[in-house]
Amino acid sequence: MESICQNLGKLEEQVKKVGFSFDPRFNSVFWAYSLANLCKEIVFGFCWAEAWADFYKKKITEGSMPSNAVMQVSFYAGNCITMIDSCRDKLALMVWAYFCPFNPNEKEEILIYEGVLERLLAPVKFGLKLEGHQEFIEYLEKIKGDDFKRIEKYRHLKVHRMEPQIEMYQTGPHQEIPYLVPLTTSESIQKFKDRLKEKYPDPDFRETVFEQCKIEGVPFSTIPVKHQLWEYKTIRKHIEKCMLGLLEATAGCWNELLKRQPLLK
Repeated sequence: MESICQNLGKLEEQVKKVGFSFDPRFNSVFWAYSLANLCKEIVFGFCWAEAWADFYKKKITEGSMPSNAVMQVSFYAGNCITMIDSCRDKLALMVWAYFCPFNPNEKEEILIYEGVLERLLAPVKFGLKLEGHQEFIEYLEKIKGDDFKRIEKYRHLKVHRMEPQIEMYQTGPHQEIPYLVPLTTSESIQKFKDRLKEKYPDPDFRETVFEQCKIEGVPFSTIPVKHQLWEYKTIRKHIEKCMLGLLEATAGCWNELLKRQPLLK
């Protein structure tokens, strides 16, 4: 965070010194200011998630309750994850704005992280002629990998699926919600009957159970909701690694901007 503050200070001083430049490359500065606020919010959220987690663990010991979901921890950790994913895209767009004067008001012109990196790595493939982009690639490639994939997965679930539940301690089957779904194929019905056979050896009783699982003639079965439960220590690790990677990459990219026109005068 210290390098972020230092480089932001340098960036702000240089902008004041050179003033606004009628140069499309200056668009990257506006993305830099947006990034600055987002980085601060991510760190703020992480610190509060940690504080609430520590507070909870001092009050409630592991194993003393069937569920250890904490609203405050989920709120701050969830916000961190959403902002980390957004911050990575914005950092890529800051770099892209330096090379391409796209319109942020036009949705089809807004790329995500992968789209920007793909164009920087193979500009000829996209009919582009770029110079001086290699230095930025070095920093952008720091913000990918398994930890970011897990962050993407959590955000996708949070936005498009059932809300993920963060547990302070270990997760287990007893915390899963039994979600009821119809069995509409012969394969799914047979798998259900096979499970009943393992559980109920008596064929007559098993048939009775199967009939009781029907609603208006359609058999139903419960399923666990995939990826619903997350342990805080695991999600915390992903947040911290991604946060530190983003801070380092952002500071590095800002430093590159300071070495170049129109900020270098």
